[in-house]
Amino acid sequence: MKIISKQNNSRMCVVCGLENDYGIKAPFYNMEDGSVMTIFKYKDIHQSYPNRVHALFNNNALDRFENNPDINEVVTTDTISHPEFANSKKIKVLSIAEMISDVIKSHESHEAIKDKYSRFH
Repeated sequence: MKIISKQNNSRMCVVCGLENDYGIKAPFYNMEDGSVMTIFKYKDIHQSYPNRVHALFNNNALDRFENNPDINEVVTTDTISHPEFANSKKIKVLSIAEMISDVIKSHESHEAIKDKYSRFH
């Protein structure tokens, strides 16, 4: 898929701000199919655990997703409850309950846990 154009970065946005010392500085690109994509690398200061980052939605995220014609779907997990997403037409919430259950069972039976994550990569 081809990149059509690069979107402008802001100055201080925590995600795309080029002058925000704590920001991710992510570039966003408009793609030929109408989607928007980005590729970036988190810094150590963004990690909750080594090599893991948790995203949080702010209080107006639902309205912004629902009212933006450029967003077709947002996929997230249920690690943090967002009951307001239940009736959303654009937000798909995936349950990680099975994965957590498998990891607990593996831990209790002294089996390797790393294999439980492979299906989620």
